[in-house]
Amino acid sequence: MHAALGLLVLGCGHEASPAASDAPASPLEVVLVPRIPHLAAYPCGAQCHDAREPDAAPRDLAMFHSGRELEHGPAVRWCDDCHSIEEPDRLRLRSGELVSFDDSDRVCGQCHGEKHRDWRDGIHGLSTGGWRGTVRRRTCTACHEPHAPEPIWLEALPPPEPDPRVSEPSRPEGRER
Repeated sequence: MHAALGLLVLGCGHEASPAASDAPASPLEVVLVPRIPHLAAYPCGAQCHDAREPDAAPRDLAMFHSGRELEHGPAVRWCDDCHSIEEPDRLRLRSGELVSFDDSDRVCGQCHGEKHRDWRDGIHGLSTGGWRGTVRRRTCTACHEPHAPEPIWLEALPPPEPDPRVSEPSRPEGRER
């Protein structure tokens, strides 16, 4: 019976699986561009916070953070909603898990799930690279100031001019462009 089933499958008229050589040269690899090298006051602990007692109480900020106002989300937000007070070189998820500043997208994605999904899928955000091979993706804070984000409005560009060396694809009769 197994032999008959094998003949049935082999003789059904479907083509065999494509050969390995037909596969893309390399799978898409997404690499996050590190954020830490671009932070002026990192490591936060060694530069300031290690010398002071952790304090999660809302107050006017001093020294490096003076003049900074949190204008992101409800008025009840404070630093420790996203930053670890105990480990100032880490960010904090709502679950309490600590993550690197290079993984800031995970913090943003907790409230901005739809945008995070679009970013993860390469629809939203800044990525460089090609369709195959390595893509370098920036996290949310490469474009958005995390403490007082403003929407970024970009002007849509017109479509490119057709390349005269490339012919239009053939379309079924009656189907409009």
